[in-house]
Amino acid sequence: MGFLCSGIYADLAAEFGEDVVVLVMALIVVTILIAVMTVAALIARLRVLYLYWFANRHKSSGGYTGESAARAALDKLGFTDVQVRKAGILRTMVFGNYYNRFSKTIWLRRSTMYGDNLTSVGLAIQKVGLVMQDKREEKTFRTRSILQMIGVFGPIVFIPLVIVGFIIDFATGFSKIPTLAVLGLAIVFYICSFVFTLLNIPVEKKANKEALEFLQGSDMLNEDEQYEVAKVLRGYLIAYVIDFIINLLKLIQLILKIALQIAVSKRSN
Repeated sequence: MGFLCSGIYADLAAEFGEDVVVLVMALIVVTILIAVMTVAALIARLRVLYLYWFANRHKSSGGYTGESAARAALDKLGFTDVQVRKAGILRTMVFGNYYNRFSKTIWLRRSTMYGDNLTSVGLAIQKVGLVMQDKREEKTFRTRSILQMIGVFGPIVFIPLVIVGFIIDFATGFSKIPTLAVLGLAIVFYICSFVFTLLNIPVEKKANKEALEFLQGSDMLNEDEQYEVAKVLRGYLIAYVIDFIINLLKLIQLILKIALQIAVSKRSN
């Protein structure tokens, strides 16, 4: 079997060039890994949904909603300049529950804002944990905030750029230069997205810790309820780690595509 594979490799290398074959093989491996991690991400998110659903069925013993819990926590910590507002449909679709350090506002989904269950209270206090990092002027949190917009919209902008690059290629007789330029710009977007997901892990992990420590010293949730909230927050963190791995693999995939494009162009010339 090994002899047969080496023979096939030798034939392909002779016809297309060894560098092209190696890049194609690497691209196939990375693509398979992305598919595997995508399945893992789906499983992780299904687990988060289950934990979310379970905690959603139990009302908080303190009688707090997401809004009142966040407001009470902010006031207790002296962060009276931070607002708590309901996110509209667009904000909910793009960001979900999040804290915007530029407008000093915690945005909560409608269900989180007015829900009086464990999930609503836990997620609202977790956003207060982000406010704590902002107030301490932590560099990791602030850098993540700057990259957040690029991390969200960068891959979306990439699609029309590819279309524009193809049109220019077609008009110029497929010179490949516009396509390579667009792919180069795409790398910038994906690097920003990669750095964002990389920074997201320690920032969210610290916010989880801050939230759970705050809840331990408050009357919002009892000990058992805090345990259930901790499971929900841990589930989200695992999903963030998998997202980071997927972004890393996609960045490698994009670099391999550019290298393959260059190798094929050189060979055709």
